[in-house]
Amino acid sequence: MLNVWRIAALDLQFKLIAPFELYDGIEKVSCFALVPEFGSSKGMVIFTEFVKENCKLATSQGYGYTCLSVSDEPYCREDFESMLSDWGCTGEKPRA
Repeated sequence: MLNVWRIAALDLQFKLIAPFELYDGIEKVSCFALVPEFGSSKGMVIFTEFVKENCKLATSQGYGYTCLSVSDEPYCREDFESMLSDWGCTGEKPRA
């Protein structure tokens, strides 16, 4: 899954930080990735499973979040363009 995201980031020219961690002041919360410039002013955090407390932590820190299933599907440009468009670009340059 990470390789597919790296291919997408290169092809569509968006920044990907993977892995990524949130910190709640006591412990770190592991995230699959962060996609800055999409979803919210601080970016979109990607989780691979829904944990209500982790999602609340992300939003409390100014991130958007999404929960995506781990997949071995090959890269599909159109799927990523659609997803990024749904999230909305919050950066300076319009993207997919």
